[in-house]
Amino acid sequence: MSDEELRVLLVDDDRLQLEMVAAMCRRAGFSVECCPYPEYAAKLISEGHFDLVVTDIQMPAFDGFRVLAAIREVNPSLPVVAVSARGEMSPEDFAARGFTACLRKPFSYGELTATIRRVCGGGRQPLQGPEAPDTGQAGPEGIRFDALTAYAGDDAEAARSILASFAEQTAANCASLEGALAAGDWATVRAFAHKMLPIFTMLGAAAVASVLRRAEGAGDPFPEALSADLAAAGDEIRRIVAEAERRVGAGKVRG
Repeated sequence: MSDEELRVLLVDDDRLQLEMVAAMCRRAGFSVECCPYPEYAAKLISEGHFDLVVTDIQMPAFDGFRVLAAIREVNPSLPVVAVSARGEMSPEDFAARGFTACLRKPFSYGELTATIRRVCGGGRQPLQGPEAPDTGQAGPEGIRFDALTAYAGDDAEAARSILASFAEQTAANCASLEGALAAGDWATVRAFAHKMLPIFTMLGAAAVASVLRRAEGAGDPFPEALSADLAAAGDEIRRIVAEAERRVGAGKVRG
């Protein structure tokens, strides 16, 4: 089967992740459809033809395990790839739950395309695109926005859209995390820390990523020191978002 014939369904409630993975798939020549509402994935499969599903695992309303179960009711043999930042589950664990393969966030263009081709029976290696070009240009505190825009390859409009989505969704996620922190809703804080961690790891925001990682694994209630560090991380996240917005507004999304 040629790349042009491969039809991939992407399932994720995070629109930024959807946009980045879709850009990589299109760059590789795959036909792709995005599903931001995981509860509808099985319906899309029942109504159309797909060769593969790539689904996020940790989605609060309808997680990847429920997506897989729903898919199996309409198509018992369709390959389903799990996407997760959860370190406690091994590839063997995902296989035991019924997934065909798994990808760890953040993953590269090469890792994604190699997995899709392997699962769909393609033996050749993917054409390697630039993973995260080092232009020598960075945002505040060495943030590498090129790690995001590289997903779009040579498509300048896709790169602009990814950076704009990053700014919009990260601002919303940060506000939700801070609201949950103020309310002492530790479970929600952990969920948003988990959601934001892969992106800030990819951007090279080491200090922010470190705090999010601590929050992701913290027990109830959070220590005062961690709450203070999360508040400081929120300030840094807003500075990063402001720089992303400035670049989008200036039309300078790369370099």
